[in-house]
Amino acid sequence: MYFTSQGNEAIQQIIKTQIEGIQFEIPLTRAFFPQHDILNAKKHNHANYEVFFNKQSSGKMLVQNEVIEFSDNSIVIVAPQVYHAYKPDENRARDVIKYTLKFSYAADEKTEKLFDQFDFRYARDMAHIFQTIERIHSVYGADEFGVRQEVGALFSVLLVQILREMTKDTATRGADIGLPEYRDKAVEVAQIEAFFEKHYDAFPAPADLAKHLNVSTRQLDRILKQLFGVSFSGKLVSTKTELAKDLLKSTDLSVTEISQRLGYLSPASFSASFKKQTGVSPNSFRHK
Repeated sequence: MYFTSQGNEAIQQIIKTQIEGIQFEIPLTRAFFPQHDILNAKKHNHANYEVFFNKQSSGKMLVQNEVIEFSDNSIVIVAPQVYHAYKPDENRARDVIKYTLKFSYAADEKTEKLFDQFDFRYARDMAHIFQTIERIHSVYGADEFGVRQEVGALFSVLLVQILREMTKDTATRGADIGLPEYRDKAVEVAQIEAFFEKHYDAFPAPADLAKHLNVSTRQLDRILKQLFGVSFSGKLVSTKTELAKDLLKSTDLSVTEISQRLGYLSPASFSASFKKQTGVSPNSFRHK
């Protein structure tokens, strides 16, 4: 465990620690300490995990497309790239006591098995976590022997408490953080290909395929990049493009009819997408 200085004034310390062989990093900012600027109703996401500690606060959080009604002594843990918005009750806004903390870890096979399916978690009755936070607040910055080591140890304790909530089987929204079942890549490829071929006439959401494969959207993104080297949208567009090539060469359907069959809103949007993928327009491809 050690601290390093950071030039960005928003970050006071970078705290690094190792838990169960996993390397964690906490960019400590003023948001972890008592503050006044706590309203953030605009939907956003982060590159790191973010934890909201609602010591004295009630209101609503929008996480992905779900609404969480939080209350005092609760926490909300949000995974990277998961969109969320925080809004406390207006009649309590002046009395809010809330802290936030971000952290990340060095990704490897072990962390993938532990955290990859996690999107978010809401937990109530977290008095023990707030006791740890209050102890950190009471000693942080003090000019006493061993304070840096004590603060480091306390952050390790706090992180362990957070990770235990993340890995509970009762985690919100199906975030079952056990070891995932063995996944047969050949079967997975076939399932994914079948999904895109079935939905060629629409624009399905990543959540639709994730549900079909019984994985999180974050895990889906990693699977697609491992198996196909592209994102969900990239795979969808490439599937539509290959089908369009076949229709252009093997049928007399017009560009308008093909664009409708593939689910595009207009022939212009279809043509633009096709040219971006192939370098030529649909009509040029048909006649070359």
